Amino acid sequence: MLRELADAFIVFSLFSFLGWIFESVFCSISERRFINRGFLNGPACPIYGAGGLIAWYALAPIEGDLALFAAGAVGCSIVEYVTSWAMEKAYHARWWDYSDRFLNLNGRVCVPATLLFGTFSYLIVHMLLWVPPDRTPGSLPQRVKVSGTVGVWGQEHRPGLGLGRRCCGW
Repeated sequence: MLRELADAFIVFSLFSFLGWIFESVFCSISERRFINRGFLNGPACPIYGAGGLIAWYALAPIEGDLALFAAGAVGCSIVEYVTSWAMEKAYHARWWDYSDRFLNLNGRVCVPATLLFGTFSYLIVHMLLWVPPDRTPGSLPQRVKVSGTVGVWGQEHRPGLGLGRRCCGW
């Protein structure tokens, strides 16, 4: 049980980091300057970690490409909507706003982002979950697990840095 929890945390950390890279690159290109899209201080967007966990654990058993895509799109969009609402209530700020995007729902989710989440979910299941068993998070050496997680989350505890920044309306 503890090993599975540790592996889930590694998956969460991996996708939080990959999401941070995706968001930071996308927004930096749009703004033509470096934008740190992390909600926290460090290379992590936890919402992508949550979406990655959904895809990694909940979507893998789904049969059929269209069903997998749809489940990923809907599941991750629900996570995004709830996260947007909760962060707005907790911090009195919006970290993203899709109000100007096609078919948005209260500016929290929109069709283009939903399609992207469905695509990411599909890719996670079909490109990452087929890896040999000796390459799953549980099979990594302990020092790699610890180094990777500290590399992502160790930045969060530096004093005086406050919350991450918002940007670019993505």
